[in-house]
Amino acid sequence: VVPIYWVGKKIKNGFQNMFDLAFNNLNEILAMDGHGVYVWSVYSIAISIIVASFLIAKNRIKGVKRKIKIKNAPS
Repeated sequence: VVPIYWVGKKIKNGFQNMFDLAFNNLNEILAMDGHGVYVWSVYSIAISIIVASFLIAKNRIKGVKRKIKIKNAPS
């Protein structure tokens, strides 16, 4: 039988290790030891590409729906 105190201590230590972040404030997160410009530019480019691809797909679907509606319209 494992004592409850020991289990509680292990859980507490696990949470402390899980939330032990490498950065202390927002400026350190943005700077990232001089690599922040590269990291954040890659993130912004990737997010822009993903958003653009969704918008393009949405417009293409809208166009296909419009063509189907025109084709199936009563003459």
